[in-house]
Amino acid sequence: MRTGNLPCCRGVPYCLIRKTVTSVYWFRFSVQRPQGSALQALYFFRYNHSIDVFFNNERIGGDSYREGYQTIAWNHPRLVDIQNSNWREGGNTVHVRFQSSFLGGGFAQILLGPSQHLNQLLEQRLFRQVTINLWCLIFGVLVTLLSFVLWLVRRQDRVNIIFAGMSACWLVVSTHMVIYYNPFPYALWLPLVHVAIDCWIFLFWLFLEKVLDLDFRRGRKLVYLWLLTAMIWHVLMIIEVWWFGAYIIHLLGSLLLLHALGKVFIRAWKRKQMLAIVITAVVLLQFALFISDFVHLMFWRGNEWESAFHMSQLAFPLMQLVFLGLLLRRFLAALEVAETLNRDLEARVQVSRKLIEQSFEEKRQRELDQAAEAERVKIYRDLHDDLGSKLLSIVHAGRETRLGSLASAALESLRDSVSRANYPDQLLADFLADLREETELRLQGSGHHVIWKQQMMLPQVILPANVSYNLNRIFKELVSNIIRHARADRVTVDIRKRSDNWIFTISDNGSGFDDSAELGNRINNIRKRVAEISAAVDWQQTPGQGLSVMVSIREPAGMPIQGAV
Repeated sequence: MRTGNLPCCRGVPYCLIRKTVTSVYWFRFSVQRPQGSALQALYFFRYNHSIDVFFNNERIGGDSYREGYQTIAWNHPRLVDIQNSNWREGGNTVHVRFQSSFLGGGFAQILLGPSQHLNQLLEQRLFRQVTINLWCLIFGVLVTLLSFVLWLVRRQDRVNIIFAGMSACWLVVSTHMVIYYNPFPYALWLPLVHVAIDCWIFLFWLFLEKVLDLDFRRGRKLVYLWLLTAMIWHVLMIIEVWWFGAYIIHLLGSLLLLHALGKVFIRAWKRKQMLAIVITAVVLLQFALFISDFVHLMFWRGNEWESAFHMSQLAFPLMQLVFLGLLLRRFLAALEVAETLNRDLEARVQVSRKLIEQSFEEKRQRELDQAAEAERVKIYRDLHDDLGSKLLSIVHAGRETRLGSLASAALESLRDSVSRANYPDQLLADFLADLREETELRLQGSGHHVIWKQQMMLPQVILPANVSYNLNRIFKELVSNIIRHARADRVTVDIRKRSDNWIFTISDNGSGFDDSAELGNRINNIRKRVAEISAAVDWQQTPGQGLSVMVSIREPAGMPIQGAV
């Protein structure tokens, strides 16, 4: 026997019942007993909220209605068997007591036919409308938990917690598609479902802004105002206009979201940004499936409408899966960057550790060198104070003897060693300042006019102790020669750099070169000191016009110019 439709609501497949004074409605149908002995049944494939079915004034099935916790049977079809003993000869009457909510209800056509055949339709519809949504709900829970974990691991990335909020909002909607009894009183549960829809729209808007770095500053206040209005409406608005306002709010939110998606589409088209292209493809697929379901809902009739499969219920899990993949890719990229930075940091730490160790080693070596130098100076001073006094006594006691000459030479060598030990490494500027002060004091004290010439800007070159000591001793010898033998009244000192050499020139206007043995010894001492520091010396004289001595020394190697003083 073919399954037949019982007339309901003037033959249309589904009708909405608006809120009236009462929420209980009765439907009455007359049926004839079919031929054969097969078990017959009534198939209610969609209604909202609960029904009780009476056959020939005897209740044969229905829902367990709970006051305040109405059943949400619109997504749960019901099959009510008619036992053979319930049939009467001739006419039979079916009464359906329909319980709607204070918001109204909906009731679709009833199918009458063999129970075995209708049970197949029931199982198919339960699978399409409930089981698949249950799978989606479980998947949504896993996605929500995973995105929340991603946020806990990397809290600075707010995209993860925004996506977790999106998934949580959709869980509320999926729960509404799966459960039979609402967990809260219907007056609270239904507004919560619609609030979740609006929150999902808002969080999706934020998700697009964050994940694509879009500039939504102009529309941000408008979106916040829309969300606040939605919350107030769903919670506080009177029931007579609640449905109308709820769908208007959903529409406005969708338009705001479409504006944001428009920017995503433009970026995908113009910039060919892969992330924008993926999001565009997912949204377009969702929109296409929604349009398909809408066409089925509005234009299909009878069995086609009854067996329609809502494809859009699969689109949201697909969207969740794609977005989760994007977040995981973003998370892995951030981890890779963090690992790279960590490796760089570890390498820098290793370099810094080596530098610190080297610095400590150098500092320790300097301290050892300074301690050794201080001890050496102490020894020199002790020798000078002890041995020097004894040599000096010998010199005074036997000035004219060979022993006195040897003691005098030994005393001079001892003083030279002590002086050499007291000379540290010096900056060129400091050395020249000390040299100028000492030279001018000696010459001006002996009645000479001193002209000192040197370039104004001096590089920060460090003179080794050996160089500074020998230059100082050379200048002392030359100044002593001028004071004792030159018979001059004006002395000019000129210090300047030529190429890679520093030229120290001292000139006087005296009588010129003197061939005395003492002066010859002093000149030989100058030559020895010049040779010790790998320098060069040159004497130029004009009879009766004075002597000019020029010492040329190469700029010390390994002492680069760092600035000027």
